[in-house]
Amino acid sequence: MESIKYENHIVVCGWNNRAESIVDTFITLSRKKIPKMILVNELPEDRVNAVLDKFRKYSVKFVRGDYTRAATLERANIKAAKIAILLPNLAQLSPTDADEQTVLATLTIRSMSSKLKIIAFIMNRENEAHVKRARADDVIISDQYADFIVASNIIEPGLTNILGGILSPTSKNMIVTMPIPARFHGKKYKDVFDYFHSQHHVLAIGLLAQVESIGLSDFLSSDSSHLDAFIEKKLKEAGKTLGEENKVVVNLNPDDEYVIQENEKAIVIQ
Repeated sequence: MESIKYENHIVVCGWNNRAESIVDTFITLSRKKIPKMILVNELPEDRVNAVLDKFRKYSVKFVRGDYTRAATLERANIKAAKIAILLPNLAQLSPTDADEQTVLATLTIRSMSSKLKIIAFIMNRENEAHVKRARADDVIISDQYADFIVASNIIEPGLTNILGGILSPTSKNMIVTMPIPARFHGKKYKDVFDYFHSQHHVLAIGLLAQVESIGLSDFLSSDSSHLDAFIEKKLKEAGKTLGEENKVVVNLNPDDEYVIQENEKAIVIQ
């Protein structure tokens, strides 16, 4: 029941058969800058001890409890965290119930902190809008690319190998973002492409920008469902507004003449 005093840490809420691999991959990708992590779930003690033993070389702690409850999240010092990752509890819940728990957890976390980033995994695509209304920053849908990969690999043999060479945490070639020097603001994309290729020996494949776009209220339908109304009510009770939200915009393979904006980063394969 002890509270943990970590700051700027990662909070992993929930657990399933992919959770350990996610934590392992995160540590691998972080390399020398591995952040402190707190696992929040209700796993049996022997399972928790096995996981903590595996990651004993790293700053991984455990908090037992229901992560939809503020008291549990307070013990994980959620207000000082950098990122919260929500995983569906498929060992205990059905996919539908797991997604509902994710929505409720998102609402609880967002009511406690408006700044930390929330990454939510859901099982059913139709629940994506609900989680976004609850103000999750990123929503990942289970197996959302599986159909594309299978079909594309038939049409384009070898695609799985190509993706594996980029997406594997142990690969030498990875997709990352890199800042664009200020001197290229207002310049053409082809100049940025040439710069990264000649100076950093990486291949620029596009641009990423975080911009202010539509307000969260625009996600709500005019004839709001009961879940929409519940989300809006909870946000208002927490003193939160349905105002402007940041949106990530990806521009892959832009035209050579595209003009670089100040808020853009380069997407590269290194």
